[in-house]
Amino acid sequence: MRTHHTHHKDYVVTRTGRVRRRSLRGALPLAAVGLLTVVATTACSVEPGGVELGSDWKGARAFSLAEVDGQLTVVGVNPQKGKAEPLVVVPSQADDNDTLAPQIVRLADGQWVISVPRKGGKPDRMYRIDRKDHAVAAQGAGLEPLHGLFPGKSRVAAVPGLPDEGKAGGKGQGDSSAVLVEKPADWTTDRTVKIPGTISLAASGLDSDELCVAQDAEDGKGRTKVATVDLLDGKVHDGAAAPEGFEAQQLACDDGHPVLAGPGGAPGKTSGGSGKVSAEQKDGNMIVTVEGGRVDQLAVDGDTIVAAVFHDDKESLVTLDAKSGEETHRVALSGLTDAQGLQRTEQGWLVFSDEGAAFATSASKTAKKITLPGKLLAS
Repeated sequence: MRTHHTHHKDYVVTRTGRVRRRSLRGALPLAAVGLLTVVATTACSVEPGGVELGSDWKGARAFSLAEVDGQLTVVGVNPQKGKAEPLVVVPSQADDNDTLAPQIVRLADGQWVISVPRKGGKPDRMYRIDRKDHAVAAQGAGLEPLHGLFPGKSRVAAVPGLPDEGKAGGKGQGDSSAVLVEKPADWTTDRTVKIPGTISLAASGLDSDELCVAQDAEDGKGRTKVATVDLLDGKVHDGAAAPEGFEAQQLACDDGHPVLAGPGGAPGKTSGGSGKVSAEQKDGNMIVTVEGGRVDQLAVDGDTIVAAVFHDDKESLVTLDAKSGEETHRVALSGLTDAQGLQRTEQGWLVFSDEGAAFATSASKTAKKITLPGKLLAS
């Protein structure tokens, strides 16, 4: 596993998550570049829908999407102040599909992009956050529906959702999953890469053009398959399967090297056991486990593995030394029970959940709780 990295400050080090898109708005990513028409501008104002907007664009180190007063709203988070506030409302359209999750993701060049699902299998409507003009700007022809986006260094992978997520525009059904490789400069498809079977987990990093994917064992038996896709040439490199009986809950991609995470004991248990988190090479893969718990989020940052874990009704942010596999720091995330997002800033880590957000550093004794202004939809 490679451990040397260089990152821009504030970059999300890895993009990881199940490809399944949660109903009633969940958290999945998207990416693209290219400013077109500014459709909303704000500065300490009240939008027509009644959303009172803040003005701390300069202090925002991360963005999320939330439902504020019934409106899909971009929320900026200032971890130093421990504050999150609505900054701009995403325009609503008659064909928006509110039963599927919007997406927000950061690209390698630092741009943040939003996609909003549409009804009838139409391409997702896309916007870019314009920090200079305090607005969102419409972009391109749209994103293939039911695809989660995973940005790399110069390409973006559009990964199909699981086949039970819906029929409209869904790929990945049948014998193979069709991953679309997009050029973010003009949002055109560079190539289509077919991967046998259904993808259950995908992850990428902003410092390479590699996509890591995992496929659950058939009928819950056997071993989880792991592969790496080179987004520049479209080649698929099969990796070693996960250990027998291991339940992969999260996946990170370290320069094209998969890092899998899951429970160390009986699958599905989130109590009992020691709650110890550790990492080790097993059967050719880096495996992170939590004894008697659940891994909700996972990221790799140089020689450090970062995981949001749930054990005994508590969520914690745990850091591990990637070389030794030993835990180096742990901080409780009070009030959080199911981490939905993990973002790196130059000061530390932001964890998002339905209960709010929390900020912690590698030396924090306690995490800083941050109240979100509305229901979290994506982070």
